[in-house]
Amino acid sequence: MKKILIFSLVLGVALVVGLVGGVGAVTPIYVDDDCGTTQDGTIDNPYCTINDALVAATTGDTIEVAAGTYTNDIWDGLLTGNDRYRIKKSVTLLGAQAGVDPNGLTSRGEETILVRTNGVQYSLYASDITIDGFMIGSSDANTGGRLIISDVADNAIIRNCIIQNTPSTSSGHGVYIYSGADNALVEYNTFSNTAWEAIASYGASNAVITHNYISNSGQHAIQFMGHSGSDNEISYNHISGIVDKNAIQYWGGSGAIITHNMIVGEGTMYDGIWLDAAADESTVSNNQIFDTVYAGINVRGDCTDATVTYNNISGCGTGVDVVGSITGTVINFNAIHGNGMGVSNYYSTDIINAEFNWWGDDSGPTHSTNPSGIGDAVSDNVDFTPWWNVSNEEVVKIDIKPGSDTNSINLGSKGVVSVAVLTTNYFDVSTINEATVTFAGAPQVKVILEDRDGDGDLDMVFHFRTQDLGLDENSTEATLCGDYSYNEILTQSFRGTDTVNIVPTKTSAKKQKQNSMMNQDSESASYTTYHGNGIYSTTHLLRKDEIKPEKAPKKAVTQGPTLYKLMGVKWASTPDYVAQSDLLVIAATASITTWNNATEFGLLGVGSVNADIPFEAFDEDGKLITDGFNSYTYGNYPLSGVIAVCRTWWNAAGEIIEYDIMFDDDFAWGDATDDSTVMDLQNIATHEIGHAFGLLDLYNRPSVEQTMYGYSGYGETKKRDLEVGDIAGIQALYGNN
Repeated sequence: MKKILIFSLVLGVALVVGLVGGVGAVTPIYVDDDCGTTQDGTIDNPYCTINDALVAATTGDTIEVAAGTYTNDIWDGLLTGNDRYRIKKSVTLLGAQAGVDPNGLTSRGEETILVRTNGVQYSLYASDITIDGFMIGSSDANTGGRLIISDVADNAIIRNCIIQNTPSTSSGHGVYIYSGADNALVEYNTFSNTAWEAIASYGASNAVITHNYISNSGQHAIQFMGHSGSDNEISYNHISGIVDKNAIQYWGGSGAIITHNMIVGEGTMYDGIWLDAAADESTVSNNQIFDTVYAGINVRGDCTDATVTYNNISGCGTGVDVVGSITGTVINFNAIHGNGMGVSNYYSTDIINAEFNWWGDDSGPTHSTNPSGIGDAVSDNVDFTPWWNVSNEEVVKIDIKPGSDTNSINLGSKGVVSVAVLTTNYFDVSTINEATVTFAGAPQVKVILEDRDGDGDLDMVFHFRTQDLGLDENSTEATLCGDYSYNEILTQSFRGTDTVNIVPTKTSAKKQKQNSMMNQDSESASYTTYHGNGIYSTTHLLRKDEIKPEKAPKKAVTQGPTLYKLMGVKWASTPDYVAQSDLLVIAATASITTWNNATEFGLLGVGSVNADIPFEAFDEDGKLITDGFNSYTYGNYPLSGVIAVCRTWWNAAGEIIEYDIMFDDDFAWGDATDDSTVMDLQNIATHEIGHAFGLLDLYNRPSVEQTMYGYSGYGETKKRDLEVGDIAGIQALYGNN
């Protein structure tokens, strides 16, 4: 057999170089059933048994065992009682298939096989033990042995094992977790033909049983018992081949999470999931349960405040069977269809909340109070109204341009329109399939979750390009549409409508100036006046191939107007600013700080985030106006080659009163110090903020190294730092630092 390793930490002075090199490296110790007469754990002289390796190992060692068959190993005949089969050291045992998920298979190539012929179990009797990649039990009957996670074995891990053919005795489980064991993890194993439960526990807490395949267990596939322990998780397991027992029987304490399990009853399994007393405040969700004899989910008396949601239950005797008083338990948003009975509540006069379920037909469940219903039947004392209707379209509450009373939309704008879908008692926005959402025929370009109506619940806010909207000047309302779903069955369309006020679009000075900007060869800036205020629109251009700004001038110019150009206006007070995202605020703050450090004036105001802040605002006649915010936004500039644009507003006294900066979303934005293929946000922001403070672009050859040079490209970061002309310009406006 090939020789596999046991790792043991070397604390001596020698440097060990092997699988792990360097000081304090791990020295391999080998175990192989194909061993010689000399056994010291070296690569040439491996131990013959795992037990010998355990005797030699110390806390923290990792044991790798070669493929082969190890019969009645992990058994020390020199000891007495239970100590003979206990692993009493915190070690990691790795079989030949360590790291390989058997994925339901009972064979996957060369295996490290542990065989029991004496009916003895294996006991994990220390914390932090891992068993990975073994076959426990051969293909022959009664060759397996259960793995006990004892009450002193916290943080045990059993993964990637095939566990099969356990003996038909009281120790015929696959894995058994004792009360007192905490944080056990049993994952990615295949259990087959266990005489008792594949996985059982009496009082464990914080155990996670996940991604296991379980078939043909003699008892329940998974059972937590004892009315004790808490907060266990049973998830993503595949269970089939169970006869006259349940897939998951849980009466092991409160706070259980039983989710995303695939349970195939095949007409022989009793119940899919069985919750009994003490499983209070447990959640059973997103499970697929098919073809059980009795109930898909059985909720027993005194199991209070449980949540049964988003499950798909079909082909069972009863979808959900309620037995006894289950105060506070809800059964909502499940697909309960094709069962002999949908929900039964024969043993209690308590009214069960079974609203918003799909019963197999849009007419609702069969019940005397719903004479047209032909879906799965429900008993009395079941509140099934309203129910899920897959054909109907849900009407939801939306708010166009949250915070606006008029919902004015200028169809000539190059910006975005925000629309909030509001969470209500009857609609959970987290169920929306975001990719399906459209507004006035336009696809969404951005989505965020935030509370827009102040009720404490998160709403979903979508953003749509104004130019994509299928509206015209006669539109008075607009509709948002999409799909939402709770599981594979419960998918439904929704729509919401709100009023709009379309601002008339005019060919104005604004558009004329935009169209003329890119035609200016020497400088991409234009000046005009609106409502008595002056405005400079400055665009920052993508460097063309024929322009080579990388080389510095042969003779640097250290002073004078050659290296800066002023608008002739400036701020009289420190400006605050607002941005569409946290990332924009971070970039803006860093860039403003760079300019602020060059002058004594104090240019660094307070930054904040408002995802709906627009780049531009218009009056009722469609004229461009100030909105009182110094803004940083993403948007789409109407002409190609423009990386960003800054509009700087001032009044008759020559004082800047507002600036608005837009970064064109045709470009990939990011941090070019990490990825040279992106447009560096801070680099461009530093340049644009120069405009916001009163500086114009430079295009002469000596200015190529200045921050205010009017061209940039992907990967450039040099504009983050001011050069001599930039410093001279800002100090000419605001004084020295």
